[in-house]
Amino acid sequence: MPAHQVDLTTQEQYFLDFFRRSTSFQCAGYFYDEFWQRLVHQASENQPAIRHAVIGMGSMNYHFVRSRAGPSPYDQTFSLRQINKAIHSLQRNLIEERMDRLRVETVLVACVVLVSTLLFQEDTASAGIHLRSGYKLLEQYLTEHSNKSDVATTLIRAFASVHMVWSSFNSNGALTGDQPPIPLLVPPQADATDEIQRANDVVVTLVRILSYQNDAHATGSTELAIDPAYFVGQLLGLKGQLKEYRDTHEHRLIPRDLNALTILELWAELLPVLAMVETGPGPREMQYDNFLQHFQRVLHLAKLVLDNIDTPTFSVNLGVIPPLCLVALKCRDPIVRQEVLSFFRASRRQEGIWSTGLAAFIVQRVYEIESVGSRPGDLIPNTSRIRGMHVDVRPAESRLFVQYHMVRTCQGDHCRHLDSWEGEWLPYKFGHS
Repeated sequence: MPAHQVDLTTQEQYFLDFFRRSTSFQCAGYFYDEFWQRLVHQASENQPAIRHAVIGMGSMNYHFVRSRAGPSPYDQTFSLRQINKAIHSLQRNLIEERMDRLRVETVLVACVVLVSTLLFQEDTASAGIHLRSGYKLLEQYLTEHSNKSDVATTLIRAFASVHMVWSSFNSNGALTGDQPPIPLLVPPQADATDEIQRANDVVVTLVRILSYQNDAHATGSTELAIDPAYFVGQLLGLKGQLKEYRDTHEHRLIPRDLNALTILELWAELLPVLAMVETGPGPREMQYDNFLQHFQRVLHLAKLVLDNIDTPTFSVNLGVIPPLCLVALKCRDPIVRQEVLSFFRASRRQEGIWSTGLAAFIVQRVYEIESVGSRPGDLIPNTSRIRGMHVDVRPAESRLFVQYHMVRTCQGDHCRHLDSWEGEWLPYKFGHS
């Protein structure tokens, strides 16, 4: 038995091995990921904080795999104990007087794994706290050690990925109260191993920028505002580069790289639509009706990926659930919405906090709210369309709070245009969808 497993129970040894054989590849998603497929394995051999964090994640993934085959009881107590062990070990590292480079790297790797685990557990609040703390330490680390370490770029990519997953779900998460925004650290383009990696870096960055833009619009903040024309230009340029890359290299790409390329094309199809509408003149929600062909292409690209039986089902990277959810929320074509709902209900997948079951639940509720007073096939008026949404998940309470932003109007001489947020608590059984 390896020395680092001597103090582990039989159950802990099993899930550590399961993480190394399966979960780490799942977490990487559609791309080769240096963090999940190399760095975490090396670090877990010597660092208890990381070892217990990946054991907890391996346990979660194991029970997720079993649940895909049918109903399977799952007691989260074991995973929670492993997370608590990881946190206690991490705290011991942090109180050490001498935080050398290797110790800081240990803390940063453990932080990414913990944030990812909390996202899989649908705990966005705790994930956000650890993510923000980790980013502060990462900035300090880069200032002092970036030229001395060969893992700095890997850590930046890992933090950027979990930040993207968290911010894409956590509406109003990039700007929270009086707290400063989490920085948009970007890996140096020269460090990308190939064109797919470089495009992945760009998409992850642009998704985070768009999240900031939406939050700034919702809060009235002018921080991080960018030139809309520049943003759209970047997106359209990326779309053209991906097409050129496919035309040139498609016949030489292995299936995994083809899937990765298709995921990038899917995001590159959707993001310009969101950017053009969200930065354009109102009424914005009605403008989405002009982009039906783009939404249909996103669906087509998603099906190309999902028809492959080897696609990941438990990942924390760019995936298909967030973009398909956005398609269903912004495209009011009933056929497109029904296709997205059918996919969510037929497939059991999880991408960070995004699960197909939760996505289907939210999309169905949006459809019901927007359809009040309308008949099937009617054009949904602007005053019935949801402009923005925030979902506060409470797994421990088996419920969630859906808050949505609508533009209402009323009749009468003294009525005025109403721009308001509304909300409701809804029961939801987490971990079973």
